[in-house]
Amino acid sequence: MERLKTKEATNYKTVSYNEISEQIKMLPNAYWGDVSRYISYLMYCANENEERKIQNLRAAIKEGEESGFHNDFDPDTFLQKIKSERHNG
Repeated sequence: MERLKTKEATNYKTVSYNEISEQIKMLPNAYWGDVSRYISYLMYCANENEERKIQNLRAAIKEGEESGFHNDFDPDTFLQKIKSERHNG
């Protein structure tokens, strides 16, 4: 199986230490006492979100593979149906 080459899009935002410190002070929970804990938590959440997306994609791929083939499937008719639903819905 040939591997596809992908290029990841990455967004960067520069945030100053003072901005984060001020945001942390506004949070009700004293747990976020220092910036490194807060940043670590944000990174953990982002990683968990990406892992969840990957798991969902894997489950969808598996479901598709297990669903089998439909011999009477007409891709042109299906495409027309999707287009009409998009314009009417």
